[in-house]
Amino acid sequence: MNGQASDDLLGSADKLYEVTKSMSEKNGSVVLPEVLPKKGVLYFEETSHMILSSELQLRRITKMVLGKLSRRIKKLSVHSNTSESDSDSTDVSDSGDSTSDSESSLSSETDSNNVPKDPRDRIVQKPKESETHYRVMTLKNGMQCLLISDAEEAKSESAAYRALEVSTTDKAAVALAVRVGSAHDPRHLPGLAHFLEHMLFMGCKKYPDENEYDQFLDNHGGSSNATTDMETTCYMFDVSAEHLEGAIDRFAHQFIAPLLRKSSVKREVKAVDSEYMEGLQKDSEKISSIMTSLLQPDHPYFGFSCGNRESLVVNPKKQNVDVLAELRKFYDKYYSANLMCLCISSSHPLKKLEKMTKVFEQIPNKKIPIPTLENLPIPVTRCNFVKYCPVKDKKKIFFSWFLPPQNKHFRAKPVEYVEFLLGHEGRGSLISALKHKGYATEIECQSALGGLDSGTNFTRFLLDITLSDTGLEDYREVIKLVFQYIQMMRNKLPCERIFNEMKTMRDIDFDYSENDDPFETVEDLVENMTLFPPENYLNGPEQILEYKPDLIMDVVNSLTPDRMFVVLQSPTFKGICTEVEKWNRGSYFEGNFDTDFIDMLKTASPKVLPFFKSEFKLPEPNKYIPEDFEVKESDVEGPETFPVVITDEPTHKVWFHVDDVFEEPECVVNLHLFSKRVCENVRTYAINCLYVELYCQRTAELFYSAGLAGLS
Repeated sequence: MNGQASDDLLGSADKLYEVTKSMSEKNGSVVLPEVLPKKGVLYFEETSHMILSSELQLRRITKMVLGKLSRRIKKLSVHSNTSESDSDSTDVSDSGDSTSDSESSLSSETDSNNVPKDPRDRIVQKPKESETHYRVMTLKNGMQCLLISDAEEAKSESAAYRALEVSTTDKAAVALAVRVGSAHDPRHLPGLAHFLEHMLFMGCKKYPDENEYDQFLDNHGGSSNATTDMETTCYMFDVSAEHLEGAIDRFAHQFIAPLLRKSSVKREVKAVDSEYMEGLQKDSEKISSIMTSLLQPDHPYFGFSCGNRESLVVNPKKQNVDVLAELRKFYDKYYSANLMCLCISSSHPLKKLEKMTKVFEQIPNKKIPIPTLENLPIPVTRCNFVKYCPVKDKKKIFFSWFLPPQNKHFRAKPVEYVEFLLGHEGRGSLISALKHKGYATEIECQSALGGLDSGTNFTRFLLDITLSDTGLEDYREVIKLVFQYIQMMRNKLPCERIFNEMKTMRDIDFDYSENDDPFETVEDLVENMTLFPPENYLNGPEQILEYKPDLIMDVVNSLTPDRMFVVLQSPTFKGICTEVEKWNRGSYFEGNFDTDFIDMLKTASPKVLPFFKSEFKLPEPNKYIPEDFEVKESDVEGPETFPVVITDEPTHKVWFHVDDVFEEPECVVNLHLFSKRVCENVRTYAINCLYVELYCQRTAELFYSAGLAGLS
């Protein structure tokens, strides 16, 4: 950052201070958030980090603080009849509409108790603390639509933004998902769905210029992206809210009448090939490609989702296949309004956003049944063990199981219950035993309800363990310990207490979640729209709503040795891995575990752990999970801008500050230990760093439960 930019940011920080200070003085009992302006650097009590950021980051931070402050002001204004305060807070509209129109739209959408009048606005289950408005609707052509408006919050913040005198225009974002993806590629044209994702926005009938859409976004502070997964393709963009309508028109018409011109093919093939080349440096993509290449050839997951020049140009030319004609055929077959979901987020009122959706009704409804893979057999690999030579110097072991599709069980989330236990890091856990033996340093367990690892045909369950040199050498012992832990789960599950703890923490995280960036919001929610019913668009992937012990045991009983697929990764396998996967060029060695080893794993006992101080066991009750969320009334008279000293001793000093601004059930404790010897010389500094690392390792099990409960 150059000196001028730094000075500008420091000035902006000071302006933020003055703005919030004036808002505080105007509203009497509202005090400043934890902003220390003396050096022009923002210090937030929430994060306990010094922040000196770019203008964009500063704008987002400002929005967070002023958003919370405006909610506090709103609470206070309920007890105030000051008309001046009301008129001042509605001076400016960032959306470009007149202030009176915005206020009228807001007041017409809710009753005196702030309950939405329109039944469509009461469908989505949203966080308790959320003031955002959501509307679920179906357009005339069958397209599902979710509208998100934070107009009320934006209205409260607009005056403060203007005072900052930086580019702080509200952002709006839009995402559209099509229920078709790489699993629907023609067998002879792998990567076609991804190629269409690139070609679709190269001009349309109304806006024939190839660069019209991107240029419009660039001119108005916007950006765009798109992704192709197994069974969905998503397109999204953001733009300044005042130019949302123009951006939506350009966006929608790419789906209404795309040109799909021959002149664009060469350039977009090059773009696809560039993405493919980037993937050649990613071990995760190489391993995924190796696994899919070992599946039964007639399964849709057996393919090449990205595509490249070879799959989209060279091979089709040899087979006399017209790729452009196939592309148009694919578009005509699948791009139908009834297979699409639309999500729009903006500071505009819902009424105005609904008017903006009318253009999407021009997309034809071809009444195509939703493509599904649910009637196909679950994938099976032709071997159960692979050695892989990675790009990066990392030693790992990956376990993978193909489970029946879990989308329909989203209310109970049995897979996430099992993931929680396998990935737990407390006493008696799998990783605890592996560390005691010196086999591993990290563990990660995950699955997904969408993307490239899940769909209507299967859910892929993944366990990833980072190995030491000893663990790599004794990898069979590592595998044995994994199945000993799984056997313990079979013996001791189900456990409703663990479910209740998970449910409680998920509920807390959901109810007290912060608003994300609009772009990220629509990207996530439009995918949720393809997976969950309307009432669960927000909480579908977040909350656990039902306890289903039978489903939990179904998942545990599916994690068997004869259904596993194991990848052992090490750079030392370079001379062994002589096979090369066709597309992502991963070097590997294909093999199988002997029958005796598989039989031994089936009968592994969880109690034979002579090296371990404790046998495998379920996590102990988490005593750190909060139960009381009442915000206590402060006994401090008057507002406090800065912390005050409450204990002052020769050996220690304690500072305290009452949060009477945000009024959220959170507490921040910072403990600073000062010693002149730490930085006395290079040696003492290195010893101190080593001590801190050893301390963290030693206390990891002790503090893990606290971390799960939100302490960090």
